[in-house]
Amino acid sequence: MLITLGIIGVVAALTIPTLINKYREKQTVTAVKTAYSIFSQAYMSVANEYYSLDSLVDSSKSDKENAQAMFNALSKYIKKVKSCDTESNCMGDAYKTLDGRILSRSWDDYANVETGILANGMSFWVLSTKGAYDGYSGQIGVDINGSKRPNQLGVDCFHFAVFKNGVVVASGADNPKYNEYLDTAGVPRRFGRCSINSDANEYNGYACTSWIIEHENMEYLDRDISRE
Repeated sequence: MLITLGIIGVVAALTIPTLINKYREKQTVTAVKTAYSIFSQAYMSVANEYYSLDSLVDSSKSDKENAQAMFNALSKYIKKVKSCDTESNCMGDAYKTLDGRILSRSWDDYANVETGILANGMSFWVLSTKGAYDGYSGQIGVDINGSKRPNQLGVDCFHFAVFKNGVVVASGADNPKYNEYLDTAGVPRRFGRCSINSDANEYNGYACTSWIIEHENMEYLDRDISRE
């Protein structure tokens, strides 16, 4: 009996961590897809109301004021959303890139975004602009567990691009839709990377979002998928 119990203990020790990691991975995938759905519907509703997201951008106002205008427009289509800029900080104190480097500040401190929190506890920031890129209108960053750690790009913090027609696209070089908005030279604009290897890009981890949406896993934590 003791031998049997010992074998069971060894098997449990080997399999339980794997099961826990798979469960957490599934939770993350579900959360990212939920955020994608919420913001896709809200932005599309705003675009339908104003005909174009450009209509909400006033070049005579500051980046912060334009972000606040977009936040207010989105709030009409998202249940129980709260602004953190007027109440309290809701993003993490500090964030890391996917390869572990500390970013200089939290998004609560940026002067060109408006931060908020959803009813499900996800915190987010909104950037709105009349972009220099064809069709581009802004960005969204979502921290799926609010201000709780690890506060890391590609782990609990994910990035989306927004088009002026209301289409929200998961960031990532492997996403054909994301590459539809071009820079002025007609070259696909690819924001960030998804590499566990050391990367000088401070946005390393943003591009993991499209991998999650398409593949429904986080294999990039175990291998470098940045060139796939």
